[in-house]
Amino acid sequence: MSRFLTIGLFSVAGLALSSTSAMALTQSAQFNSVGPKQDVTITLNAGANTQNVAAGLMNWTSTGGGIKGGAEQFKTFCIEVDQNIGGGNIVTFNVVAPELAPNTAPAGVIKAALLSELYGRFFAGLVSGNNQQHAAFQLAVWEIVYDNGVSLSADSFQVTSAPTGTAALAQSWLDALNGTGPMIVLSALTHPTRQDQLVPFSVIPTPGAMAVLGLGGLVATRRRR
Repeated sequence: MSRFLTIGLFSVAGLALSSTSAMALTQSAQFNSVGPKQDVTITLNAGANTQNVAAGLMNWTSTGGGIKGGAEQFKTFCIEVDQNIGGGNIVTFNVVAPELAPNTAPAGVIKAALLSELYGRFFAGLVSGNNQQHAAFQLAVWEIVYDNGVSLSADSFQVTSAPTGTAALAQSWLDALNGTGPMIVLSALTHPTRQDQLVPFSVIPTPGAMAVLGLGGLVATRRRR
């Protein structure tokens, strides 16, 4: 059984749903570690690609750019599990609106809105050092980015193994997304060959997802199959 979200958007026809005209920004940063985290097994493409990965918070040191100045610390969640970073590597990212990431398969405005609600509802409540909560949040992010539904056990992205309770926690957060919760404006960091990342603040205009959220006409209805 999988659950799909159909988002009803009122009076959207006149919106500019692309952020390509936003001023180009870059952010260079050194990847330090993943943590808090848990090791999980996931599949992509409905089981065709199985991976054992660390799911959790990504920790960075800025080396300069549009988000953080040199030597500042910041944290992200991954939105491109089928690429990697490598500890100690310095990466120069493009900073874009979340609907334009990951650059290999852009999420689009509806998934960007779901990500904004996920952050708005649950990000502030993540307890520092709690491995399960941070792993669950990463699983929920991946589910939104890779699927058109919100089931961790169906469709393209699936969790096949995780510590007890982690997938259930992630699923409970996904089940709560209905378009009525608090939202946080997000930005994405993209790179052609390195993992794209999501950051919980905006440094560029986002006329796509956040314009839709500002309409007050975002209605989510669910159907089961």
